[in-house]
Amino acid sequence: MKMKLKIAALTAMIGVGISASLPTFAQSNTPEWRSFSESDLQATSTGDLTRRVLQKHSIAEVRRAAEGDDPEAAWVLSFAYKRGLGGLPTDPRQAYRWSRMSCDLGSQRGCNALAYNLNSGVGTPQDRAEAMPLFQRTCAQGTASSCAAIAAAYYNGDSVLPQDFARALEFRFKGCELGRAHHCRIAGDMIAAGEGAEKSPRRAQAFYARGCDGQDAISCFRAARTRERLADRNDPSAFDYIASFYERGCALNQKDSCFNRGIIENEGKFGRTKSTLAAVPWMEKACELKSNDACYNLGSWLINGRAGRTDGRRAIELLGPLCLRDNDPDIQACNNAGTAAYRGSGMPSPDYESAAKFYTRACYEGALTASCRTLSDMYRDGQVVASSKGEAEWLDAQLCFKADEAAYCKPETVEHSVLQRASEGRYSSAAHVAGMLCDEGDMLACRAQSVLKKCASANGNTSIMRACRRAF
Repeated sequence: MKMKLKIAALTAMIGVGISASLPTFAQSNTPEWRSFSESDLQATSTGDLTRRVLQKHSIAEVRRAAEGDDPEAAWVLSFAYKRGLGGLPTDPRQAYRWSRMSCDLGSQRGCNALAYNLNSGVGTPQDRAEAMPLFQRTCAQGTASSCAAIAAAYYNGDSVLPQDFARALEFRFKGCELGRAHHCRIAGDMIAAGEGAEKSPRRAQAFYARGCDGQDAISCFRAARTRERLADRNDPSAFDYIASFYERGCALNQKDSCFNRGIIENEGKFGRTKSTLAAVPWMEKACELKSNDACYNLGSWLINGRAGRTDGRRAIELLGPLCLRDNDPDIQACNNAGTAAYRGSGMPSPDYESAAKFYTRACYEGALTASCRTLSDMYRDGQVVASSKGEAEWLDAQLCFKADEAAYCKPETVEHSVLQRASEGRYSSAAHVAGMLCDEGDMLACRAQSVLKKCASANGNTSIMRACRRAF
């Protein structure tokens, strides 16, 4: 059956919010599986409804009712077998059997369960050709999850239902109309991408707003972000809408909403006066929600007092994990954490050991000249001791030749001589001198010697020679 719902008709309904209803408990002797309200069936998962039944009834009671041709009891029993609830073993065949009985007895939810079992091959051979009409029927009767299944089928396309974005969008509209907020969001995503309808960020924004009304946190973020992209950053009239949706998303623990709300304050967008202090609460919440960017901002602001206070220890707590993570370390966070420790920002005294740890990673893994320079100064001033022989001298030589830091050029050192020869293309000679240092226990020289030998034996290999020139 074709859905007649059109974009314009649903868009006209955008102003109507989606109310989140709490489960309703019957005040009678009616079995729990027959006391579900319409809002229960729409807003509550089958798993939660089944668990609610089993809090008041034994699985034996449910089975007796199902065996007495109670379609809703059969639906509950089907799910109990599917998930192994109420002391039952997980049994896909029994799940299929009872969903089939429930549907045959006229249960809308039972037919929905049967369609899912057929669609996935749970307890029966997969039969999507039978499943799809069941999904279409139960969607038309108001089961939003069935609408989602049909929408996904049309979106992906296969031999049963060919790919048809317009039809997929119709079923997302239906799910949205039935009060499923994430359907509104997915409809917005499709319209934003021009899938199934003309591409329109403004119409997508309206669906995101409706999804946010239904407490979908990502919808709140996208409603605000879409409007932000359409607005002039200096237009004060855009502030209330954008800020309100970011705030609603943040209240629903959507970290990017918290972060972007803080950025508005920090950068003074949409007519706001620039204020890092006003941004701090939003960054704190975003950081608590594991936003690395928020933790970086907050940590950095605590070093220089922009956060309203100076707290180097807290800055290191925030920046350190970003620096020291195994995958994709944040090199600038390493430098900033090193700075907090080196300066002793808001601390009784500097923490040079911690500073050296962070600066070392920023220097050697990120080639951050400022970190290398400060680390060398710490070696020179005796604030820390190099962990291996020749480390300080190699660092100075690198600063001299690779960063053009003349103050760190020390021709009297053997390390300087190695890089001097390498920079002139005299790789064999440089490897020989590096080997002498290696024999004396300089492990960095051993590594350099290995690379220099490869450069010396490149025999005109263009790619190797190019790499050698970059390295030295």
